[in-house]
Amino acid sequence: MDNTENMDAFNYPLILHCEAMIQGESTENRYELLVAASADNSLNLDQQISVALAQQGYIFLYSEQPIAANNYFQKNVAHNALAMTLCHQLCADTPLVFQQIAVLHHQSKVDQQAEYVQIKTLSTPKNIDQQHLAFWEREWINPALKALLFGHCLTPEHQQQRLHTYLIVDASAYIEQRGVFDLDLISDCPVMCMFTGDAAENLKMVAPYLLDITLDAAAYNDDQRVSHFHKRYFETMWGEDVGIIIQSTAPMQVIHQHFRKFLKLTMPNANDRFFRFWDPRVLKVHLPTLADYHRASSKFFCLPNDRYPPVTFIYENHQLPHADGDKNQQGEKLRPISCQIATFASSTFTQMQQNIEQHGQSANPVEDIPLEQIITKSFTLHKIRQFCQETADWLVDSYGEKSFEGMRISEFLYQQIAPLKNGLNLKLEYEVKCALTGCYLLETAVSALPARYLKYLQRLDLVAAQRAEMFLEMIQQEILEQRSSAETSLKKELT
Repeated sequence: MDNTENMDAFNYPLILHCEAMIQGESTENRYELLVAASADNSLNLDQQISVALAQQGYIFLYSEQPIAANNYFQKNVAHNALAMTLCHQLCADTPLVFQQIAVLHHQSKVDQQAEYVQIKTLSTPKNIDQQHLAFWEREWINPALKALLFGHCLTPEHQQQRLHTYLIVDASAYIEQRGVFDLDLISDCPVMCMFTGDAAENLKMVAPYLLDITLDAAAYNDDQRVSHFHKRYFETMWGEDVGIIIQSTAPMQVIHQHFRKFLKLTMPNANDRFFRFWDPRVLKVHLPTLADYHRASSKFFCLPNDRYPPVTFIYENHQLPHADGDKNQQGEKLRPISCQIATFASSTFTQMQQNIEQHGQSANPVEDIPLEQIITKSFTLHKIRQFCQETADWLVDSYGEKSFEGMRISEFLYQQIAPLKNGLNLKLEYEVKCALTGCYLLETAVSALPARYLKYLQRLDLVAAQRAEMFLEMIQQEILEQRSSAETSLKKELT
C-alpha cells in the first residue's frame, strides 16, 4: 500500500526546509533543517518553529514556503523517506518536528568548501578623458572593456576556435534608454527573441533578446567598420542595467536553447515566475550564491553534451560615488562603473565529482538544492543585507557612528535580524528598524539586552509596532535623562 495513504489522518501535514544557527557557535555557521508540521497548526508557523528550534539549541533564521506533504513527495525525492518519518511522528502533543539534513556553512569546513564560480572585477568607467581629441579620434568604448569583450579576435586561438560575444538585453530597459522599440529591426548583427511562439509577439516589448555582437579583427582595428548598434549601445546603454554579456565558442542557436531553460522557474505553491538573470542587478546577486552549489552552477554555466567550454558572464557593477568623486554637468556625483567577469571553475567541479564518486554525497560539505531554492535564498539574504546597510547609514547620520568591536555596523544589525524576527516576531521594516535603533543606541545585541528593556519587546499582548516603539522610547528617554544628569553634575563641579 502507498505510504501516502496513511497521511489522511494528518490531512496532509506541511513540509518545509529552514536555515538555522546553533547557539554558542560562530554566526557564520549555517545548518539546513527539514520541518514537518500539522496542517491545522499553520498559524504563526515561523514563530512556532523558532520556539521548537530554540528548545534544541538552534537559532531559527528563515524558512521556505511550506507545502503540503503530498506535493512535497512529488517534487523532493531526495528527502521523501525522512519527510515521511517526520510526518508519522506528528500528533496532538507533537504538532511540529524537525531534523537537521545538511551543513550549509561551517568555519571548520571553509577549506573543504569549493567555489564553483570565480568572479573578477575590471574597472571600466564609462566616461574617459577624450576632451583633447578630435571627435573622429575618440573611442566609442572604454579601451579596457573593448579588449575584454573583443580583443580575442586578434589572437591566433580565435582563428582556430571562434569565440563569440553575445548580448542579452531587456526590451523594457532598452526602450527606456532608446525611447523606441527597434530590436526586431536591427540589421547590424543577428538578433533572436528569447521567447518563442505567441509569447515572442505578444510580449516582445518586455522580452529578453539575444544578439551576436562579435567583432572581427578588421572592425576591432577600424572604428569605421563597427556597427551603429555597437556604438549606440556602449555610448548610451552601458552602465544603465540594460543587459548582460555572454562569451562562448558555441553558436547562437545553442546559447539561445540553453538559456531559455532558465527564463521561468517553478516555485512551490506559486505561479511560475520569470528569472531575470539578464538584468545585471539580478545576476550579481545570484552568481555569488550559486558559487556554493556544484550541480546548479554547472547547469547554469555548462552547455549541453560538453561540446563547448563553459560560458563566461560579463556584467556591469555600479559602485557608490566617493565623497570626492567626479561630477556631471548638473553637479551630481558620477557612479564609477566596473564590470564583473564570472567564470566556471571546471577543475574544482571535476575534483568534487571525483570525490563524490569515491566517497558518496557526504564528500560535498554543501548539499545541492534546486535552483529555485538557491535564488529564493540569495535574494532573501540580499534584501535583508540591503535593509541593514541602509539602516546603518541612517543611524550614523542620525546618531553618530558607534563601535561594535571592529564589526561593521551593517553586520552588527544583520546579526540582530534573526532574534527580532523569530524570537520576538518583529517582521515589518518599521518595527524592525525601531528595535535595531534601540540596540544601536545601547550598543548591545538583542541577546544581551537587559531585562528592563527586553520586557517591552516581549509583550506579545501588543502588536509588534507598539512593542518596538515602546522599547525605543524607553531607551531614548533613559539616554536623555542620563545626559541631563551628566550636564547637571558638570555644572555643579564648575560652580
